[in-house]
Amino acid sequence: MTIEDGTGLSGGQSYVRLEEADGYHAARGNGRWAEAEEAAKAAALVRACDWLERAYGALWEGTKRASAQRLSFPRCDFEGLSCNEIPSWLKDAQCEAALLELSDPGVLSFDASEGGALLREREGDVERFYAPGPGSVRRFSQVHRLVAGHIQSPAQIGIGRA
Repeated sequence: MTIEDGTGLSGGQSYVRLEEADGYHAARGNGRWAEAEEAAKAAALVRACDWLERAYGALWEGTKRASAQRLSFPRCDFEGLSCNEIPSWLKDAQCEAALLELSDPGVLSFDASEGGALLREREGDVERFYAPGPGSVRRFSQVHRLVAGHIQSPAQIGIGRA
């Protein structure tokens, strides 16, 4: 598992080290986390990070530190953060999402039945294209409450022409 260290890694897979997640869950008495094998916990952390990117990646304030970085953080022009910082609330959110995934494997997976499935449809001159996006990813209240104060409303994101 490649941990984003604040430099904008092109192969980052997690914001949280396994030891950090162990400490987070131990402090909260989450026995399910403590009982799991290290490989299962590491995989849950990677899936949780992937889910955070799908669910919130387009909604963060600021801009990525490096254009080639895989993950959304580190970010510049993000209120209260330096350009090489991974915020603690984001790490907490990943730990919460990883516990969800560890307890119910696949719960964070994209579900096309929830809308947003990738599809092209053409009727005469009209073409419709549906793709996964923020509205097609499940939200979990215990994670959303940690990130809600740090995201833009989808209505605030500009739409422009290339």
